[in-house]
Amino acid sequence: MNDKGSLDRLINPEDQQRLLDKIARIEKRSSGEVRIHVSDRPVKDPLEAARRTFTSLGMTRTMRRNGVLVFLSLPSRKFAIVGDEGVDRVSPSDYWDALRDAMSERFAAGSYTEGLLGVLDRVEAVLVEHFPYEAGDLDELPDEISYEPPRSKALPWLIVGGIAITAALLYGVWRLFFSGWM
Repeated sequence: MNDKGSLDRLINPEDQQRLLDKIARIEKRSSGEVRIHVSDRPVKDPLEAARRTFTSLGMTRTMRRNGVLVFLSLPSRKFAIVGDEGVDRVSPSDYWDALRDAMSERFAAGSYTEGLLGVLDRVEAVLVEHFPYEAGDLDELPDEISYEPPRSKALPWLIVGGIAITAALLYGVWRLFFSGWM
């Protein structure tokens, strides 16, 4: 699921472009930064995974701290929506839960594009109201659907190799140390 093919099963490429166009429109009308992220990894706690992803994507480094991330874990069939501290300050305490519940209803009905567009509409309303576009605003982050970087298949073998080399070195040291005792 490291490529668009995984999302293509739920949302066709034309609708993915509609989502990207919506994000671009939000960012032209506000100073906010919005992203959709698709994970190929199962998660137990989608909110915690979304927060980690939010940070790893650099969304905490926006000037006004007004980024919003929609996080989707396809294998777990779980999702979360998180906003940075600037958005949290101006939105009601149950705002993210309400967005999650609305998206959940649409997803349950199989309306993935409409669920995401509905959330983006509500995010747009808050960002335009509290963080309107001003002359000189910069687009601080890419307007894209991001994906997990591919996992290295070599990593387990590197670990095993490191353990084998360490064991061989320790055995060699042991033989050198105790050869004088025998």
